[in-house]
Amino acid sequence: MFHNDFDDYITLMNTGESVDELPVLAYVQSDATFYGVEMNAQFGLGSLAGGDVQLGLFGDVIRGELDNGDDVPRLPPHRIGGRLSWSTDVVELWTRLQDAASQNRPGPNEAATAGYTRWDMGADYRVSLGDSELTLFLAARNLTDDEVRLSTSFLRDVSPEAGRSLEAGVRYRF
Repeated sequence: MFHNDFDDYITLMNTGESVDELPVLAYVQSDATFYGVEMNAQFGLGSLAGGDVQLGLFGDVIRGELDNGDDVPRLPPHRIGGRLSWSTDVVELWTRLQDAASQNRPGPNEAATAGYTRWDMGADYRVSLGDSELTLFLAARNLTDDEVRLSTSFLRDVSPEAGRSLEAGVRYRF
């Protein structure tokens, strides 16, 4: 849990004006108060088929208010989710689900954003190379193809996050 009071907090505000169809933004300095709670927990659920099963739970709620009573712009909505994984020394299989509420306190001259639920899953294959590690990974993202517009993004009205996608890659750690 947290509660922070800032003197002379600086934020980029939408003035409500536009030039050539582009919004005019201005840095504004004001006292601000932020409060909320963040949670992140990992639980070992046991062993299955030679691997460890883990459950991760996470969530956060944040509220920010400027001294004049306006909401701080571009804060994330309330979010909650979980991640379930099965892993050995070499392989990890995982799935992750996150639910984000609507952001109905977007700040002055900003648009509210709809809530979304995002479901991802993936697999990692690790090869130990002495002091280094090579990981091959495959991830399917936003499996339900939900439209995700992040309240924290300046481009949320123009460009949503990627829809359903497949990501494959190689990561080398040394």
